[in-house]
Amino acid sequence: AVNRLKGAVKLPLWVPLPQHVQFLRAERSIRKLIDDIIAERMRSPAAGPGDQDALDLLLALSSDDALDSGQIRDDVRALLFASTATTRSLLTFAIYALGRYDLLSVKDEAAALAASGQDPGLNIRKESPHMYHMLREILRMYPPAMLVDRMAKE
Repeated sequence: AVNRLKGAVKLPLWVPLPQHVQFLRAERSIRKLIDDIIAERMRSPAAGPGDQDALDLLLALSSDDALDSGQIRDDVRALLFASTATTRSLLTFAIYALGRYDLLSVKDEAAALAASGQDPGLNIRKESPHMYHMLREILRMYPPAMLVDRMAKE
C-alpha cells in the first residue's frame, strides 16, 4: 500500500519509511564529519597566508560574524560535493585518455612514483610534470563544471 502511495504523495521525512531512516542516518553522518573537520581546523588553523584554503577563509568570515556555524557547514558541504563531482569527472577522462592515447611518459612517471612509494600530493607539477600537463589538458578539453548534473532546489 505504501508503494502505491509513494508515487501519488510525497511523504515528509519524519514518516519512518526505510529510505527516510537511511537518508536521515546518512545526513547525520555527513553533518558529524563536517563538524569534526571544522572543529579540527579551528583547533589548528593554517600556519600562514600561503597555507590557507577555502575552509580557513570561511572560518575567518565567521570570526567577523559574517557567517554563522550553520552557513559554514552548508558551504563546506557544497564544496565537498562539488569537488567530488569535478574530481570524478577529471579521473574519468584521465583514465579514458590513458587508455586511448599512447602516453608513455605519463605512464612511466606514474609507474616510477608507485615503485618509489612517493605520493606527489600538491607537488605533482614538480614530481610528475607530464602527468600534471596531461591533467591540465584534460581539464581544458573536458571542463568538469559543464558536466555536473546538479539542480538547484530553490
